[in-house]
Amino acid sequence: MKFKDYVHYYLEQKRMAQSLSPASWVTYEAAARNYIIPFFGEFEIESISSDAIQDFINHLLSDSDLAVSSIRRYITIIQSMFTFAVKKKIIPHSPAKSELLELPRCATPRYDIFGKEEAQKIVAALEKEPLQMQLLIQLAIVTGARRGELVALKFSDFDYNTLRVYIEHSASRVKGKTYYKPPKDYEARYVSITRHLLLMVQTLQAERENQVAQGIIPNDDWVFIQKNGAMMDPNRPTHYFSKFLKRNGLPYHKFHSLRHTSATLLLYSGASVYQVMRRLGHASLTTTQIYLHYVDDADRKASEVLDQMIRNTGK
Repeated sequence: MKFKDYVHYYLEQKRMAQSLSPASWVTYEAAARNYIIPFFGEFEIESISSDAIQDFINHLLSDSDLAVSSIRRYITIIQSMFTFAVKKKIIPHSPAKSELLELPRCATPRYDIFGKEEAQKIVAALEKEPLQMQLLIQLAIVTGARRGELVALKFSDFDYNTLRVYIEHSASRVKGKTYYKPPKDYEARYVSITRHLLLMVQTLQAERENQVAQGIIPNDDWVFIQKNGAMMDPNRPTHYFSKFLKRNGLPYHKFHSLRHTSATLLLYSGASVYQVMRRLGHASLTTTQIYLHYVDDADRKASEVLDQMIRNTGK
């Protein structure tokens, strides 16, 4: 079997099994079409060796403008392809295992975050915003949920007895179509929230019930909606948040920065890495531990401030 034929088979199997999110499938298909098939397409899959895959990696590093993070992503895709081929007994073993390759090192990602004072300013500025958007942004800060997870929430996901919200779905929009699916890494989870937020949810739900009674919107239980009552477009939080920051003279960071801010503030306040991992729905502690760099930076800055105060006192 030529590798290009196998790739089409692999992508179709992934699509039918829905084992990739719609956005991930688009990424895999584009990587295959633009980089992997042009290099390996005419090879027979059984003939591809670790050396050939290393040649592909070296080619991307020297003859393309791709960032190392993108190259690492394409390596992950190739590894998935060969692992699946082994699973289907097309080949006896994978030549793409990490231990067989020299992989480029990727710098630890640095995330944009809002400081504690900036987060407080955001919450204060929200008082002038519609209740729906107040709730959306405050939930993002408190829960660290992704925008797709927030948009997919229903009123029935909130438990008023235990003060928790159950995050079990995520919405995404790919090529003009909205998908409703389990969260990333399939990490459905309960997240504790404040009584204040639950009161906001109750107030918003009462407003919706009134709109339903008047026949303005259908009774679909979505927390965050469009004017016609349909679930909010998953891209809407990003656009809204950007304009909100600009209106209020606040520094620009992406909506996703609220997730990073939530994790960092929790760690800095004394929460364990494991607790933050569970709240954010990370598949492993490794991802969560990235935020420890920000805690170290904040701790170092605090130490410098105290040192300066001591020095000034002694003068």
